Amino acid sequence: TMTADIDVPAGASGEIVAQGGRFGGFSYFLNNGTPTFVYNYLGRESFTVASTQALTAGKHIVVYDFKSDGGPGKGGVGTITIDGKKTGEGRIGRTQPGVFSVDDLADVGTDDGTPVTNYGKSRRFTGTLNKVTITTRE
Repeated sequence: TMTADIDVPAGASGEIVAQGGRFGGFSYFLNNGTPTFVYNYLGRESFTVASTQALTAGKHIVVYDFKSDGGPGKGGVGTITIDGKKTGEGRIGRTQPGVFSVDDLADVGTDDGTPVTNYGKSRRFTGTLNKVTITTRE
């Protein structure tokens, strides 16, 4: 689960959290104000979960939660919530069973490596990231 406490102008864009890059990774970002998650499977296939609504200007808590089917390489269901309200859900068909590329590390507020996906207007977050919390579960 990735939880971001953010302040944004209308139409905000850019990276919240990215891990990996062009040849495998994930990206949680805003695309013209819309919270979006993309999972890039080895550069061969992408899975997208996007909110059905864009953020209004102001302070928000946006959450991406992934519930795995269980085990390395398995898929699962991704859910996006805005201020506690579910606004998007989608299937991630499969995940990489190992690590992402060691030369495309994790970024917060930008993606300085190779892009996981096309971010639209900006890789750099155009609002304020007050806090990002990542929680894992077994």
